[in-house]
Amino acid sequence: PMLGNNLGGFAYNYGYGPYTLAPGESVRIVIAEASAGISRDLAEQVGRGFKEDILDPNSGEYEDIEAVVNGQTLSMTKNEWVFTGRDSLFQTFERALANFNSGFEIPESPLPPSIFSVTSAGDGIQLDWQFDGNEADIQGFQIYRASGRVDSTYRLLAEVPASARELNDGDGARITDPALYELDVPIRGRDYYYYIVSVGNPNNDGTGLTPTGTSLKSNRYYSQSYDPARLLRAAGEAMEDIRVVPNPYNPNIDRSLLLDQDGRDRIAFYEIPGICTIEIYTEIGELVRTIEHDNGSGDEFWDLRTDFRQRVVSGIYIARIINKDPNDEDFGRVAIRKIVIIL
Repeated sequence: PMLGNNLGGFAYNYGYGPYTLAPGESVRIVIAEASAGISRDLAEQVGRGFKEDILDPNSGEYEDIEAVVNGQTLSMTKNEWVFTGRDSLFQTFERALANFNSGFEIPESPLPPSIFSVTSAGDGIQLDWQFDGNEADIQGFQIYRASGRVDSTYRLLAEVPASARELNDGDGARITDPALYELDVPIRGRDYYYYIVSVGNPNNDGTGLTPTGTSLKSNRYYSQSYDPARLLRAAGEAMEDIRVVPNPYNPNIDRSLLLDQDGRDRIAFYEIPGICTIEIYTEIGELVRTIEHDNGSGDEFWDLRTDFRQRVVSGIYIARIINKDPNDEDFGRVAIRKIVIIL
């Protein structure tokens, strides 16, 4: 329906009553908000199946859509799949009500790690955490990983014992203990995000509709990374080895490795000195961007923006990489690279 313009925004109100109260009487109002539904993976699978499985475009008849849920293959129509999310939503409301009626005496989930650190490195992405609770109260920890965006699908990376306090997501660690990892090694140039949860011992208390026979887990949002982590190269050994990737830059090709978490364009400089300055000029010699690189790695990224946050245009650019590492035998040397950008 037409609601007029939205120049002033929207607002909503809750209204209760009317109530007839005698002196000293009161009304207690409790509000519960819930969110639940089918998973993102299942939603995408059902959506694709709905578009692909049409039988007759004239009648609009569709086949049932098959999907695997908890190891079981089910076949339902698109609407039936969607309404399984409705069941999940009302289950959440029922548990909230049962929790309230129990006096909030439901079993407590285990404490989360108090500190969770994610560090980009050349030999892998290093995960470290601190746990201040009693190790006897938990079975261990589960670490999940997502790639590309912080709000994408997280998948189980590894399960480690309660005594563990670190994990390296890289090639070397997989050689040492290949059975530990559920996912492949990270791809260089791609952004990764992690969270860790404490896994409690099996729960036998069904108060407030709490599932029994399963292990409660800590809340992921206490121990989740929001800044991207990525594999870093060791500092380059020679200025001649410096590479610009991709070059030419053309967003019409596969964009999965061209974008940062916010969907912005980026170009990578590989094999650069651990400490250097990257100056980027137009083909007529106008300096548009200066990047100070000082983290000791051989990687740096440019988001195709000028120092004034303006997006560059298609054309030829010149990158001037100045070695500023006093411990490098190439200290003071300059490398020149040409960059072609097609937008």
